[in-house]
Amino acid sequence: MKRPLLATSLLVAFAGVVAYGTHYGPEHALQNGLARFRAALPPGSTLEYSAARPDLLARGAHLSDVTLRIHDITYRAHELHLGHVTLSPAGETSFSRLDLEQPSLDGPSYHIHANTMHLRGLVIPPDHGAGLTAVEASNIILDHGESEDLSAHFTLRTAQQAWSFTAQNAQLNRYGKNRATTLSLRKTSLDDGTSPAYPTPIFLTCDAFTAQIDDTTTTLQETLKNNTPTPPNTASFTALNNTVRFGNNHGSIDQISFHNTQENDGTHSALTATGLHLHLGSQKIPVPLNGAGSTITQNTILSSNHNDLTSQLALTIPDFVHFTFSLHLQKGAIPPAETPPPLSDFFLKNIQLSVQGDRFLHDAPLLLPKTRFSEEDQKSLLLGLQNLTKSAPVFAPVLDYITAPNGRTLSLNIVPPTPLPISQIPALAHNPTWGMLLFTPNVMTFSVQ
Repeated sequence: MKRPLLATSLLVAFAGVVAYGTHYGPEHALQNGLARFRAALPPGSTLEYSAARPDLLARGAHLSDVTLRIHDITYRAHELHLGHVTLSPAGETSFSRLDLEQPSLDGPSYHIHANTMHLRGLVIPPDHGAGLTAVEASNIILDHGESEDLSAHFTLRTAQQAWSFTAQNAQLNRYGKNRATTLSLRKTSLDDGTSPAYPTPIFLTCDAFTAQIDDTTTTLQETLKNNTPTPPNTASFTALNNTVRFGNNHGSIDQISFHNTQENDGTHSALTATGLHLHLGSQKIPVPLNGAGSTITQNTILSSNHNDLTSQLALTIPDFVHFTFSLHLQKGAIPPAETPPPLSDFFLKNIQLSVQGDRFLHDAPLLLPKTRFSEEDQKSLLLGLQNLTKSAPVFAPVLDYITAPNGRTLSLNIVPPTPLPISQIPALAHNPTWGMLLFTPNVMTFSVQ
């Protein structure tokens, strides 16, 4: 039995067997269906409930105080109501509605609970004699699912870390193979907790989140297969009023939007964040910034043969700074077009950076702790740069820009002497040799416009 499937498959499998009994008779058929369900459970499993009655008008059943235990997984619901159940000749079980009050799912490393849950248009595939718990969650069809006051708590044993997720309202529409699924969340929060490696917790909130996801079942299937989260193939999403807290500091973004489209030359992804606000504890930021008008944009193109990737990031704070960062990655061997390679398989071809904003150069030191970057430090930096340009003229445009930045843009282009594997970039922080090779004057080109 595949333990990760229990969160979905046990509930719907249970519903399907109960539905079979209620379809062919009232009280006696319901009890017969429950008995058949118990007999099909793995050894040591239990099913308990305080009351069960058929619902003839809805062609379903109503159960109270349900507890289902299978190995170390426990499912509970205060009330469970099945409605309008049908069985197809092929063995599919479908019903128009499944309503639950106080449902919960408990396992060794997680606890999931909701105040209410409502499912509509649920179709459960046949188990083909493999057992009720063998139904693959990726083969289920669901027209609409909605839960109120959803909460989930997970413990990552390897990292000694716990994290929690809550949503006042969560909706899933058009779930199933080859379906474009819509996920909507309202008033959500994510708390990553603490661990020895990450002593400062990060707390995220979002007022409204809506995503269009292509073929959610494939994502779920890969997640369960590898027992690790698999990023969905998201076509688009929008997130409103987002906040992040880390220690005593917090920031917020008014709106984040993302679009992913397939073009003739490859996959185009565009991310836009507008309204950027930062609060450093109880301290007031010493520099006035137009947070409401600030934006971050990122545009990425992955070629149709997945052999070439370009990405550009831009930060704009009106009347303060405009900063861009772009990179170009390539692969040596071309993989199958239907299998995008992991990012670690790419090589860095070049990096481009640019900065424009005289206020940024003037006021940026004020954003740093005074003990770290004083006026004397600024003078020493300028003097050191003047001496550097004498031995390395490539840095002359930097000095030119710093002394007269008004209305001008400083650009930097870095081309490694040989393509640098992305997997080795983290080593730059620990290997000065690699850093010197990447940032030596002969691989850098500065310009001022």
